[in-house]
Amino acid sequence: MKNRINRYNFYHNKVSIARNVMKNCKKCNGKGILPSGTITKDIFDIKDCKCKLRYMEVKSYILANVPRKRFSLLDSKIKKRTVINILTGEKKNLFKEICNKYIGDFDEASENGIGLIFFGQPGRGKTVASLYILMNLLSKGVNGYYIYFKDLIALLIESYEDRSKKPLFSEITNVDLLVIDELSLVSRVTTHMIAEFTSICKQRFESCKPTILVSNYQTIDEIGHNFGPPIESLMNEAFIPIKFGGKRDLREDKYEYMKEFF
Repeated sequence: MKNRINRYNFYHNKVSIARNVMKNCKKCNGKGILPSGTITKDIFDIKDCKCKLRYMEVKSYILANVPRKRFSLLDSKIKKRTVINILTGEKKNLFKEICNKYIGDFDEASENGIGLIFFGQPGRGKTVASLYILMNLLSKGVNGYYIYFKDLIALLIESYEDRSKKPLFSEITNVDLLVIDELSLVSRVTTHMIAEFTSICKQRFESCKPTILVSNYQTIDEIGHNFGPPIESLMNEAFIPIKFGGKRDLREDKYEYMKEFF
């Protein structure tokens, strides 16, 4: 919990409400444990009650800022959807060949700091796919966080103005997997803030902490045009671009080991 302490304080009320489910459990009387039915060295073994397991799951979602309506997540459409791996120009099944592959090979992705960019038309499942990856990795003990780009920028501004917010900002930007949704230029974003954002992504890459970016921009070039050459250069090195909807947008200037990841 040490690497989540600032978020635990920030989300204390929500976590407390979630804990009430366990406290009110009639099966274990709020203890969160049950006898397992076996005995070891004259001592009754115990096991976690389902209420405790559910509480621990929900708590991990709260601390990762997963939207509540996504707690029970798997849109059936994601299983059938196909996307384009821009590195190879190949169509891939989003569920099996992108999401589950990345989850299964997350250790390898972490070794290289390789993240993903989901981009393309709105309403194609980009957010669902990113949260599906995050929530599955949370269940495996990965420390992750989900945040809108505008909220990340707002927290960055607050950390300038209020030093008490810096530990929370630092904790969020140093998780094992950071998902940044709705990547786009907003009214309060300055050139300096874009530079700070690029620096955060670069530091995460160099620290082998993958990032997933989600954007409604239609092409990789459009993202580079809006955020500048530094982020465009970083995208060539630190992210595998996955296009949702539309035609191929093939770029050949990526590293070979990234091309072979999926």
